[in-house]
Amino acid sequence: FVFPIIILLLGNAFLNIEFNRIKYFKKNLVKYINEKDNIFLENKEINFIQRAKDLIRSEECIQLYTYDSILLYLLKKPNCSKYYFLRSIGTEESQKILINEMKKTNVIISNGVTDNWSIIPFEKRYPILDKYIKNNYTKVNDIDGRDILILNN
Repeated sequence: FVFPIIILLLGNAFLNIEFNRIKYFKKNLVKYINEKDNIFLENKEINFIQRAKDLIRSEECIQLYTYDSILLYLLKKPNCSKYYFLRSIGTEESQKILINEMKKTNVIISNGVTDNWSIIPFEKRYPILDKYIKNNYTKVNDIDGRDILILNN
């Protein structure tokens, strides 16, 4: 009985917990859910989203070659394949499946913010897919470090 009280007191002292916020949790949650996306983004991301939306407006779908899967939500576009989360591709077979599904993909977004979080670079982690993209797509735009690639004609 004493131990939880000590933990609460120490937590409050060191973590600056404000128990008063608990009673406003529901109100704050509703407020955050209804906020526009831009309030949670840095200027660099806002700029990318605004400029990329103009470039991909006519596309039915896009393919990500980045770990930044939140871009699909922010750009309001579906992924062209079932592999919207690139980390789920772990085998040569899944790379080949993705390449087959990409036949209808005109636009790829690559070089996301989180791509450098992995020790293994994309060209080594996804050698078959990387080669396919380099041979079939051309970079047409670089927006704050993110690349937009289009299918070669």
